[in-house]
Amino acid sequence: MELSGIIRSCGPAYITYYKDRIPKRHVRTMQHIISCRTAEWGGHITVCDVCGKKVYSYHSCKDRHCPKCGYKDTQRWLENQRQFLLDVPYFHIIFTLPHTLNDSIKSNQKLTYSLLFSSAVQTLFKVLKQNLFGGNVLYGCMAVLHTWTRALVYHTHIHLLVPGGAWNKDTGKWLSSSPYFLAPDKALSKVFRAIFVKKLRKAIPQISLPQGIWEKDWIVKTLPAISHRTNVIQYLGRYVRKTAITNNRILDHTNHTVTFKYQDNKTRQWKLMTLQEHQFLYRYLQHVLPKGFVRIRYYGFMAPANRKVLTVIKNSLNEEDNHEEAQKKDKNEKPGWLCSCPACKKGHLVIISVIHKTQRAPPKWIQGYE
Repeated sequence: MELSGIIRSCGPAYITYYKDRIPKRHVRTMQHIISCRTAEWGGHITVCDVCGKKVYSYHSCKDRHCPKCGYKDTQRWLENQRQFLLDVPYFHIIFTLPHTLNDSIKSNQKLTYSLLFSSAVQTLFKVLKQNLFGGNVLYGCMAVLHTWTRALVYHTHIHLLVPGGAWNKDTGKWLSSSPYFLAPDKALSKVFRAIFVKKLRKAIPQISLPQGIWEKDWIVKTLPAISHRTNVIQYLGRYVRKTAITNNRILDHTNHTVTFKYQDNKTRQWKLMTLQEHQFLYRYLQHVLPKGFVRIRYYGFMAPANRKVLTVIKNSLNEEDNHEEAQKKDKNEKPGWLCSCPACKKGHLVIISVIHKTQRAPPKWIQGYE
């Protein structure tokens, strides 16, 4: 089953029901998904250099929320990350906002998501300086925003991938942390709550926060360290560049209901959930990010402005940078568009013609929202 079929089926009724309450970016995302890999985006015609079979291939929409798109881009992104990763243990820390703040977050998504990034990173670096090395050191991390659970429930949290150590700017040496412990979760939780609430009240003075946010500890969880750089790359592929749900998790779409599978966080068992079409679509679209919002960010010595510092750190660890070798290897490989022929399995598909984009108007139920 595919998400595009669900949108075609219940999209018109969904837009009619919500009318002016539906954000334009949600409508834009629906339009991209239903037109993905169709003539509307253009494409190309290829022919097998062995059997002569012609294959028509349409382009993808490139929308980051589309479950069809992103595989090749993800593989290229993961390969590019090799040059920025150190061969040291990496810790995975998750900062979660309480569900009692969901209404405030949804009303100010771009602002609160940005505050979540800055608060989590500020908390991490502050606690590390107090409990780890202190002094004139530079830490680094990569942060990724997620807003969903496996069952598509709205659950705002941020994943931090943190190298186990710091760069001493005075001595020019790498300081390694313990491979088993980085920072106490309870300390991170208390500091994170204080920093985020302070930032939120400063940004939105009129906001009314529920008293319950002070009664329970905010969830901050540190997962076991990832020991090797290759494992980090594989880990990034699972967690970083993915959508809220993929088409292979959608099992059935009949009688105006959608059944999909999800993995239970506690038991790790796969379960089934059945929702009405509009309920399923609502759960999916609430995870569409604000236009132009960057959901993967780098801080400290991993920030783009500190690439030279990162190179110095890699040299101090006596790491060989194989990025240039990988690029040379890629040049010797066959171009990506030389795909294997699906018919004879021996030849390669060579582009012989281009299919230009059509000027077809969007469906009537979408017109007026573009």
